[in-house]
Amino acid sequence: MTQASNLLTDNRVKGKSLKDVVKESYGVNVPRSNNAAQHYNHSEYWKSIKPNGGGNIPGKPEKALVETFGSIEKVKQGPMQTGTTQFDSARAWLSVKEGEISVGKTDKAENPLLQQGTPILTIDILNTSITAPAAPITRPSSIIS
Repeated sequence: MTQASNLLTDNRVKGKSLKDVVKESYGVNVPRSNNAAQHYNHSEYWKSIKPNGGGNIPGKPEKALVETFGSIEKVKQGPMQTGTTQFDSARAWLSVKEGEISVGKTDKAENPLLQQGTPILTIDILNTSITAPAAPITRPSSIIS
C-alpha cells in the first residue's frame, strides 16, 4: 500500500478515478500502471463473485447476453474456456465495447479498459493452480468453481 500511495502523489493523478489512473498510466508510468491496474483487476474480480454463486441474471443484462451468445450456458462456457488457456497472472473477461459484449483475456496488469472496453465480469486465474505441480486444484476446476 505504501508503494501504491507513493505512486499517486503525482499531481497528474490526484483526484482522478482508479479507472482514469489505469488508462492514463498505461505505457507512461509502468510502476503506477501495474499497481493501479492490479488493484482495479482484483476489485473487479471481487465484484464478480459471491457466496454460493450463481442465481438469476436480471432482465436486460440476461437478454443482452442471450442475444450475443445464444444462451446463458454459452455465456458461462466462453470465459471458462478462455481462462483455461491463460497462465501465470492472467484473467478472462466478459466486457462491453461499443455496445457489443465479448469474451477476452489479458495477462498481468492489463484489462479491457486499455482497449476502450468496460469489464462486466472477470475470472482471475489462480497462480497456485498453475505453478504448483502438487497443487490439488486444476485450472478448469478452479475456474468452474
